[in-house]
Amino acid sequence: MNTTLTRFNNAATFLTFALSLAVKGGYNYGAGILFLAALLTLPKWWQKRPRGRDLYLIMLGFLLMGSIAIIDAWYSGLSGTYYNIPVKYLAVPLILAYLAAYPPDPRAIWWGAAAGALLGLASALYYTLYAPECLPDGRAARYLHPIQLGNLAMLFALLCACSLRSQPRGWALLPPLAGILAGLYTVVLSQTRGSLSALAWTLAILAILSLRRRHFRARSIAISATVLLILGGAFWLGKGDLIAERLAEARHDIELYQQGNSNTSIGARFEMWHFAWLEGSSHPVFGPGTAQMLADKASWPTISQFGHMHNEYLDAFARRGAVGLAIVLYLFLVPLYYYRRHGKPADTDAAALRLAGSAHILLYSGFSMTQAALYSHNSGFLFFALPLCMMYAAYRENASLGQPRA
Repeated sequence: MNTTLTRFNNAATFLTFALSLAVKGGYNYGAGILFLAALLTLPKWWQKRPRGRDLYLIMLGFLLMGSIAIIDAWYSGLSGTYYNIPVKYLAVPLILAYLAAYPPDPRAIWWGAAAGALLGLASALYYTLYAPECLPDGRAARYLHPIQLGNLAMLFALLCACSLRSQPRGWALLPPLAGILAGLYTVVLSQTRGSLSALAWTLAILAILSLRRRHFRARSIAISATVLLILGGAFWLGKGDLIAERLAEARHDIELYQQGNSNTSIGARFEMWHFAWLEGSSHPVFGPGTAQMLADKASWPTISQFGHMHNEYLDAFARRGAVGLAIVLYLFLVPLYYYRRHGKPADTDAAALRLAGSAHILLYSGFSMTQAALYSHNSGFLFFALPLCMMYAAYRENASLGQPRA
C-alpha cells in the first residue's frame, strides 16, 4: 500500500505541473486527486503520519490565512465567492500531512515542471501564431491571465534550474534544460514585467543566503559574471525587441505618473498602493474589513474598477491591518526558515529540493510585490500551496529530518 500511494502521489504531482499552462483549469486536477486521496486513505495513514514542530508551524500558516479571510468575509457580509479560496487554505494542512506520510519522488516534481513549461510554451506559440483571436488579452495566455501565465512559467523555469543541483547525467539533463528555455520564452510571450522583477528579487536573496567566503574570490566572481552575461544575452536575442518595448512602456508610465496622469498600468498600481497604505493606516491593527475597503476605494476613480491592490502585502494591510500583513509574512518566512535552518544537506536530491523550495517561496514573495498572488487567483493560490507541500514533504524525507514512517 505504501508503494502504491507513493506512486499515486508521483502521478498526481507530475500532472499538477504538466497540465497547468496548456489545459483549461489543468492545475485543478492534481490538487483534486491529492485531496481525495488524502481523505479516502485517512484511516490508513493518519495515526502513522510524521509529526514535527516544522510541519505544525507550516500548517498553522495556512490555517491562519484561511481563517482570517473567512472572518473578514463574514464580518463584511460578503457573498459566497469570497469564501472560495479561504476555505481551500483550510484544506492544505491535510494535504501536507498526507504528503509527509507518502512523499513524492523529486523526479516527479522536476519532470512535471519541465513538462508544464514545454506544454505551456507549445500552447502559447500555437495561439500566438495561429489563433490570436482566441487570446482574450492578446498576450499568449489562452486559459490564464497573462500575469499568471508569466508567473507560473517563471516558476517552472526556476524549478527546472534548481533541479540541476541534483546532478542529473546524460539524457536526464535534457528535460530541465528544455524546461528552463521553454519557461523563459513563455514569460517573454506573456509580456509580464512582474515575473522578471520577481526573478531578480529571488536570485538576489538566494545569493545573499548562500554567500560564503570562497564566493568572493576573483575566479568565482568571473565565472558568475560570465554565466549571467551569456544567459542574459541569449534571453535578449530571443525577444529583445519585445522586452525593450515593455521596459520603454514602464518608463513612459512612470513619467506620466510624475506628471499627474495615473491612467496607465504602472500609474494605477502606484495609486492602489497609495490608497492601500492610507486605508490600512486608518485602521492599523485589524483593518477596516474588505467591504469597507471596497466602499472607500469607490471614491478613487482611477482604481475603483480593481478588485485588489496588486500587492499582496498592502492588500492584506488595507483589508485586515497589521494582523493580516503579519499572517502573510508568517506564511512566507516560516517555511523558508525550515528549508534553511539545517544548512546544505549532503544528499543531492535534498540539496536540490532545499534550493527549489527556497526559490519557490522567494519567487512568490516577489510576485506579491506587484500582484495579489495568494487570494485573488485560484491558480496563484494552488501553485503556492501545492508545490510547497510537495517539495517540503520530499525534502523532509530525503534530508532525513522527520521520524521514520511506520
